[in-house]
Amino acid sequence: MAKPNRLPELFEELLREISNGKSVYKACEERHIAPHCFYDYIESDDKLKNKYTQAREERGDRCLDKIEQYEEMLLNGSLDSATARVLIDTEKWKACKFYPKMFGDKQEITHSGAVNLMPTVKINGKDLDIKVGEDV
Repeated sequence: MAKPNRLPELFEELLREISNGKSVYKACEERHIAPHCFYDYIESDDKLKNKYTQAREERGDRCLDKIEQYEEMLLNGSLDSATARVLIDTEKWKACKFYPKMFGDKQEITHSGAVNLMPTVKINGKDLDIKVGEDV
């Protein structure tokens, strides 16, 4: 196993592999690094976390390239429709997991502003606020 102090010199290389579609476990295994050392290392600094997040998002973008490849293969007849469907659905799922902001299904709706549920009554041109339970 590689010592954790080798991680800084290998980190950019690992990120490049991850962004090209390799899993963290595979990339670490090839360099004889325990994956938990990689995760501990990125947890030590927000800049490292951001770089890792960017690598995962790039991996999500690569899924689109594969989907387009499968589409071409389907159109030129080198891939049957059932296989293409499975492969495309798999790539869509991976893209959603690696880059949820871009490809995720979650829709977030936010509401801002106040809602006034208290009625306002005009009597002789003046506004009167009526509170529940009050006699007029």
